[in-house]
Order: sequence, then C-alpha cells, then structure tokens
Amino acid sequence: PGIAYNDTTTHTIHRNLAEEMVALDELPMLNLEYFDLDQYASQVTDDYLIDGRARELQAKGSRALFVFLGRGCPYHCFFCYRQLPGYRMYSDEKIEELLLYILKYNVHFINIGDECLTADKNRLKTFAQLAKKYDIYWKIAGGRVDHVSDELLAFLRAHNCVTIQYGVESFDPDMLKAMNKRTTAGQNIAALNATYRHDINTTLQLIIGSPG
Repeated sequence: PGIAYNDTTTHTIHRNLAEEMVALDELPMLNLEYFDLDQYASQVTDDYLIDGRARELQAKGSRALFVFLGRGCPYHCFFCYRQLPGYRMYSDEKIEELLLYILKYNVHFINIGDECLTADKNRLKTFAQLAKKYDIYWKIAGGRVDHVSDELLAFLRAHNCVTIQYGVESFDPDMLKAMNKRTTAGQNIAALNATYRHDINTTLQLIIGSPG
C-alpha cells in the first residue's frame, strides 16, 4: 500500500492506496534520546521573542524544534504532491504528552510543520491552550488565509503564536482559480493585514511560473 507506479505498456499510472490510514496515536512517540539537538537548527530565532518570558527562556538555553501535530490537508490544490484525502491530528492527550516530552529536552519553542494546521479551528485552539499552559512559543508553518479571523488571530496571539506562514501561492485571480486554491486575492490581502494587526509575524508561500 502507498506505492504508485507507471505502466509503460499501457501508459497508465497505478496507485495502490491503503484501505485505511493508521491512526496517528498508534505510531511510536517522537524519540530524541539519541539526537544531539545542538547539531541541528535548534537555535531560537528573534521572531520567537515576543515577551519577557520568551526572552527569559532563551537566556536559560531553551531550544527550538520542528514538530508535527498532524498530517494531510482537506484541499486539492493542483500543484500539491499530496493525493491522500483528509487531515488527521494526534489526539489532544497525545499532543500534551508530546509537549511534556520535549520540555524534558528544554524545548520551549516549536515550528509546527503540518501542511494545514488551521484546518480544524477547535483542535487548533485546544493546542494553543496547551502551549500557553506549558510556556511553549510556536509557529504555524502551513495555514490558509480563508481560515483566519480577527477573533481567531487574537486568540492565537494571546496563546503564544508568533508566526503564521500562509500558502498564498498567488495574487492573480485567474491563477488562483487554475490552481484550484479556492481562495481570492482579496482574502489573501485581508488575512495578511489582520495577521499584522494582531502582531503576529507572517511569511508567504508563493509559486512562480506555475502553468495555468
């Protein structure tokens, strides 16, 4: 399961999809025991330092780490490699277990690499509350502009979210339509302005030279 191949005789691409995805909670927990985190990009960058507590943790040698809370994306943008449907997150209990584990390694700063962390707002808020509880400062490496609002952004900022990276891709309406992005240039601009208004850093994912 999970293997795709091209039949050169019939010029057909075959996909052998798994009948059922494994629940994330059934997978082994992250294990940092044999990793020297200082050999990786674990330095705390300035954009994490939004308040006195963050600066205090950095001064005490706290590290940064890239982690995942879920997998997948419920959308089907035409440029994306992902063909499996849906977005799955670890359970709230498993996520709390993960946070408690990385704290043992003095990690208080995390960049969350989920492709669409904003897909489930309720789960996102639950994570944000856990992050605040454990003095975790965090970045969203994958979010959509049509998922955020002033209310949500204010909540995230109050719960230690420092950066949101949006998959904007383009500001051209025709190109966004061709990409099956299901967003508009106006939504892009509104989300960026709102994010800055709530004092959250942002960076953009842009695609240059896409056919369409």
